[in-house]
Amino acid sequence: MHIHSTDIAISRLKIEGMYCDGKTPAFGIRIGKHHKRWFVVRGRERNRKYLGRYPGKSLAVVRKEAKAPLTEPMKEQSRSHSAPPTTS
Repeated sequence: MHIHSTDIAISRLKIEGMYCDGKTPAFGIRIGKHHKRWFVVRGRERNRKYLGRYPGKSLAVVRKEAKAPLTEPMKEQSRSHSAPPTTS
C-alpha cells in the first residue's frame, strides 16, 4: 500500500503490513507486531534491505539512506558455467 509518509503518519500506523513511500521509489516501512522497520527493495529478485527501526531513525534520515542504494549500480552475480563433473 502506498502512503504519503510523514513522521506523524508513520507514528500512527498500527495495522501490520508493508507500506511503501509515495515520494521515494522502492522504499517503505514494515509494521510488525512489535517493531516498525524501514526497508528498501532492489533488483529483479526484489531483495529487501532493512535500514533500521522506527522511531530510532527518523523518516528524513532513512529516506536519504534509502536513496543511496537506489543510485549505486548493482553488482552482477557471477555465475560459473563450468562443465558438469564427469563420472568414470
